Amino acid sequence: MFFLLLFVMGGTTCLVEGLFFLFFTKELQASNMLCGLSVAITVSFEVPIFHHSAWLLKRFNNHQLMTASCLAYIFRVIWYTSTSNPWMVLVVEPLHGITFACKALAAVHYAAELAPPGLQTSAQGLSNTVQCMGVITGSVLGGYLMDTRGSVFLYRSAALLSGVTLCLYLAVTLQYSGADSLFSKKIASEGEGESEPVSSAGGGGGRGRGGDQREREKGGKHEDLKGAKGRSRERETRPSLKGGGGEDEEEGRGGKGREP
Repeated sequence: MFFLLLFVMGGTTCLVEGLFFLFFTKELQASNMLCGLSVAITVSFEVPIFHHSAWLLKRFNNHQLMTASCLAYIFRVIWYTSTSNPWMVLVVEPLHGITFACKALAAVHYAAELAPPGLQTSAQGLSNTVQCMGVITGSVLGGYLMDTRGSVFLYRSAALLSGVTLCLYLAVTLQYSGADSLFSKKIASEGEGESEPVSSAGGGGGRGRGGDQREREKGGKHEDLKGAKGRSRERETRPSLKGGGGEDEEEGRGGKGREP
């Protein structure tokens, strides 16, 4: 389901990145300067999100990042089709940073978690392939719908498709992973100090290795005690054996002396 949502988001976001300027200039009568200004705003808000990507990945999981990306996109395109003033478009252009950056972070992080050892690069390639397939599909269908049904229908249909796919994705996630999976990163970060001793003990960490070492030391001491007891018993039995042998020798000598 994650890759399905990634495919849909790739197809819907390309409608903004590739076809929006047609809607911007033809239907909203925006100037070329305004188009360039909108691009500058969108890019400028991507930079701080990528800069703080490590902090975001510690605080939010993949489900939360993709949810934020979808919601930002839905609100953005509905705003586009609800205003007639081209300058009002700039109000929601910062949401592109949330849409693009959160989607990219979630895709890279999910592929890294999913990949088995030695196949991390292949997993990233699969993630990019799914997005590119969505971009190709969205560009072809988006151009057709823009010609036949208009830009408003196109972008509102894209918002509807994104919303339905997001709801389906969250429903499947709740069904198979539980509600805790939506907040797993936040819980882990808040209980980090308490979870470390448990994981180290249960996961074969320092405490587990210390316990095994203590068991081996106890076993070694037990074996040493057994060996010491055995050696003491041997020392006790050796004099008796020697004494018994001496008596036999004396009786033998005496017997030999009495025979003549």
